[in-house]
Amino acid sequence: MNFDAGLRPSAPASGRALNNRLARSTIGADARGVATSLRIRIADPHDAIQLAILKESWSNLDCPATEAELAEFAEELRRWMQERNDAVTCAVAELDGILIGMAWLVVFERVPDIYDTRRLTGDIQSVFVQQGHRSRGIGKQLVRALTATADALGIPQITVSANAPSAPMYEALGFRETPLLLERSARYSVDIDDHGELNDPQSSSCLTAKV
Repeated sequence: MNFDAGLRPSAPASGRALNNRLARSTIGADARGVATSLRIRIADPHDAIQLAILKESWSNLDCPATEAELAEFAEELRRWMQERNDAVTCAVAELDGILIGMAWLVVFERVPDIYDTRRLTGDIQSVFVQQGHRSRGIGKQLVRALTATADALGIPQITVSANAPSAPMYEALGFRETPLLLERSARYSVDIDDHGELNDPQSSSCLTAKV
């Protein structure tokens, strides 16, 4: 995705002002409960401050970030998006100039094959819709935008880590469970002896359902 050619919304106010506007925003829905007065689009680095607010909400922090922390994170997020260009796509749901949802597609290169030297795979991450706007089809629209992007880029396989409540949404979009995909999660502390050997490995291997 060439971010420089992306759609650029008007410059936002501060993070807290945006959160206050978000709390007051409303949305219409049709008979099926699908949002009607909503715009789904691809984000660009100019959306960084609003994306930072969404990421803060997604993280469910015990202590909210300060204005300075949000601004610093937004700048880091903007730089990260610009550096990766086509390797990352963020679909956003916009209501009255405010982003109320996001979903990210991160593209990875795989080891080339003899007859396929550009092998790509994608992973959908950080799918989130603000409280008060859920159960209206917004998350599904966001993920659908990312699957369309993956198809356009010729990516043959994309994955997502889903919980039980969200799995039916992904299945409706063509995802299927892959029960034998292994994931290793390393913990933050390890016990190393005087010879540099690992006494008690503080890591675990687990099976995760990818749909």
